[in-house]
Amino acid sequence: MSYLKKQEWELVPADLPPVRKNCPKCNGKTYFINSQKFRVNANSSSIDIWLIYQCEKCKSTWNMPIYERAFLKEIGQEDYHNFVSNDREMVKRYSFDKGIYSKNGVELMLEELDYIVTRREKEEYCSEENQLAIDIRCEYPTVLRVDKLLSDTLHLSRSQIKRMDQKHLIHEKTGNHPLKSRVKNGMSLTITIM
Repeated sequence: MSYLKKQEWELVPADLPPVRKNCPKCNGKTYFINSQKFRVNANSSSIDIWLIYQCEKCKSTWNMPIYERAFLKEIGQEDYHNFVSNDREMVKRYSFDKGIYSKNGVELMLEELDYIVTRREKEEYCSEENQLAIDIRCEYPTVLRVDKLLSDTLHLSRSQIKRMDQKHLIHEKTGNHPLKSRVKNGMSLTITIM
């Protein structure tokens, strides 16, 4: 009998997502790349904070508003310091905040991203032999489909993954067939290995 340990797969974006918006210099929609820098402007008692993007074609910049005419109390001393120092985690947090992009009327291009998958074995074993149980952690929004994740991570072709699904060898804890669904944080998959 062969019982496998359960696994946790953590997905982390390899890069920050670009946005698509109209560029006045290029006269059309282009991709704007995240500069990973904030611009902070303190004017008397109010503060403006932007995340700076750059057109990938003409290199013109666009400042995406994060805070406008905010007071330090609203932002918080620690967050303010993180904005001023271009803290990487703060940049990442706002780079994936769909609400801010929606508010600013730009498209967040998540489909352009690659992900780094870190696989960790858990201490517990699967309940059945020849079964692989996977818990997925993905703290950032993604449009990555389950079939692509499995194919890339298990080094199998998508047609092999599809055949496994047709044989009912891949399940999600809700009982659904997950292949065409998008990867979600907290998703649990079970794969029977033949």
